[in-house]
Amino acid sequence: SAEYDSIVGDEPLLHGVYDVYLGEGYDSLIYVKENCSIQTLSQTGDNPESSFFLHIFPVNEGDLPEHRREFGFINVGFEFGANGVFSDGRCVATVDLPDYDIAAIRTGQYVLYGDLYVNTWSQDSFPLGRISLYSAEYDSIVGDEPLFRDVFDVYLGEGRDSLIYVQERCRLQDVEFAFFVHVFPVNEGDLPEHRRELGFINAGFSFDTNGVFSDGRCVTTVDLPDYDIAAIRTGQYISHEDQYVNVWSQTIDLQGQGPNS
Repeated sequence: SAEYDSIVGDEPLLHGVYDVYLGEGYDSLIYVKENCSIQTLSQTGDNPESSFFLHIFPVNEGDLPEHRREFGFINVGFEFGANGVFSDGRCVATVDLPDYDIAAIRTGQYVLYGDLYVNTWSQDSFPLGRISLYSAEYDSIVGDEPLFRDVFDVYLGEGRDSLIYVQERCRLQDVEFAFFVHVFPVNEGDLPEHRRELGFINAGFSFDTNGVFSDGRCVTTVDLPDYDIAAIRTGQYISHEDQYVNVWSQTIDLQGQGPNS
């Protein structure tokens, strides 16, 4: 109750069947449901009480155990009976978070129907204020006009040595697709020989390896090579049955604007 009283004045990370708050020190999530009783926890189906799922996506994939890297997250789901209490007519449950930097959290509850897990509610949550890896870099460029606006606003980093992708009011689905970055040099001789036929190098990346959530926005940065760049084509894509389908794409004309210009 003391921990609950310390956070109820704060804005929750998300409103759902439960309001979910960040615990003091950003080391836990606190799930709160007002006007709660044991009956409100019960669900139809094979599971008498629906379990909570909690998928935690780290900033650095290396923080995941090796057997979870394929999925990109760890699961620290729990049962209310193990983590929760009834207090003054409300349900309150707390679950600890790992001690590494967290990019995003997906959480909710599910019911097991036969061999299928069916969500009863789910939300994407971004632990605001926990991560500010790129906030200083972001603050240094937001006064500039972006190279273009699309799903992401894309800026040239200081020194023209990087691209910075910014999406305000960001959701997990905005970053689940891989980014492609095709860099076309002014001088073809700057390309490695095996890339000269195509005319560009690929500096593609995934948000999991290059991005963070900061103050409700997604920010990700990719380095550019140190030669003069004629153009860049970038966007996101889906890989489907050996075909790459663009989610969005833009071409940036940077003729003569590389860091050596």
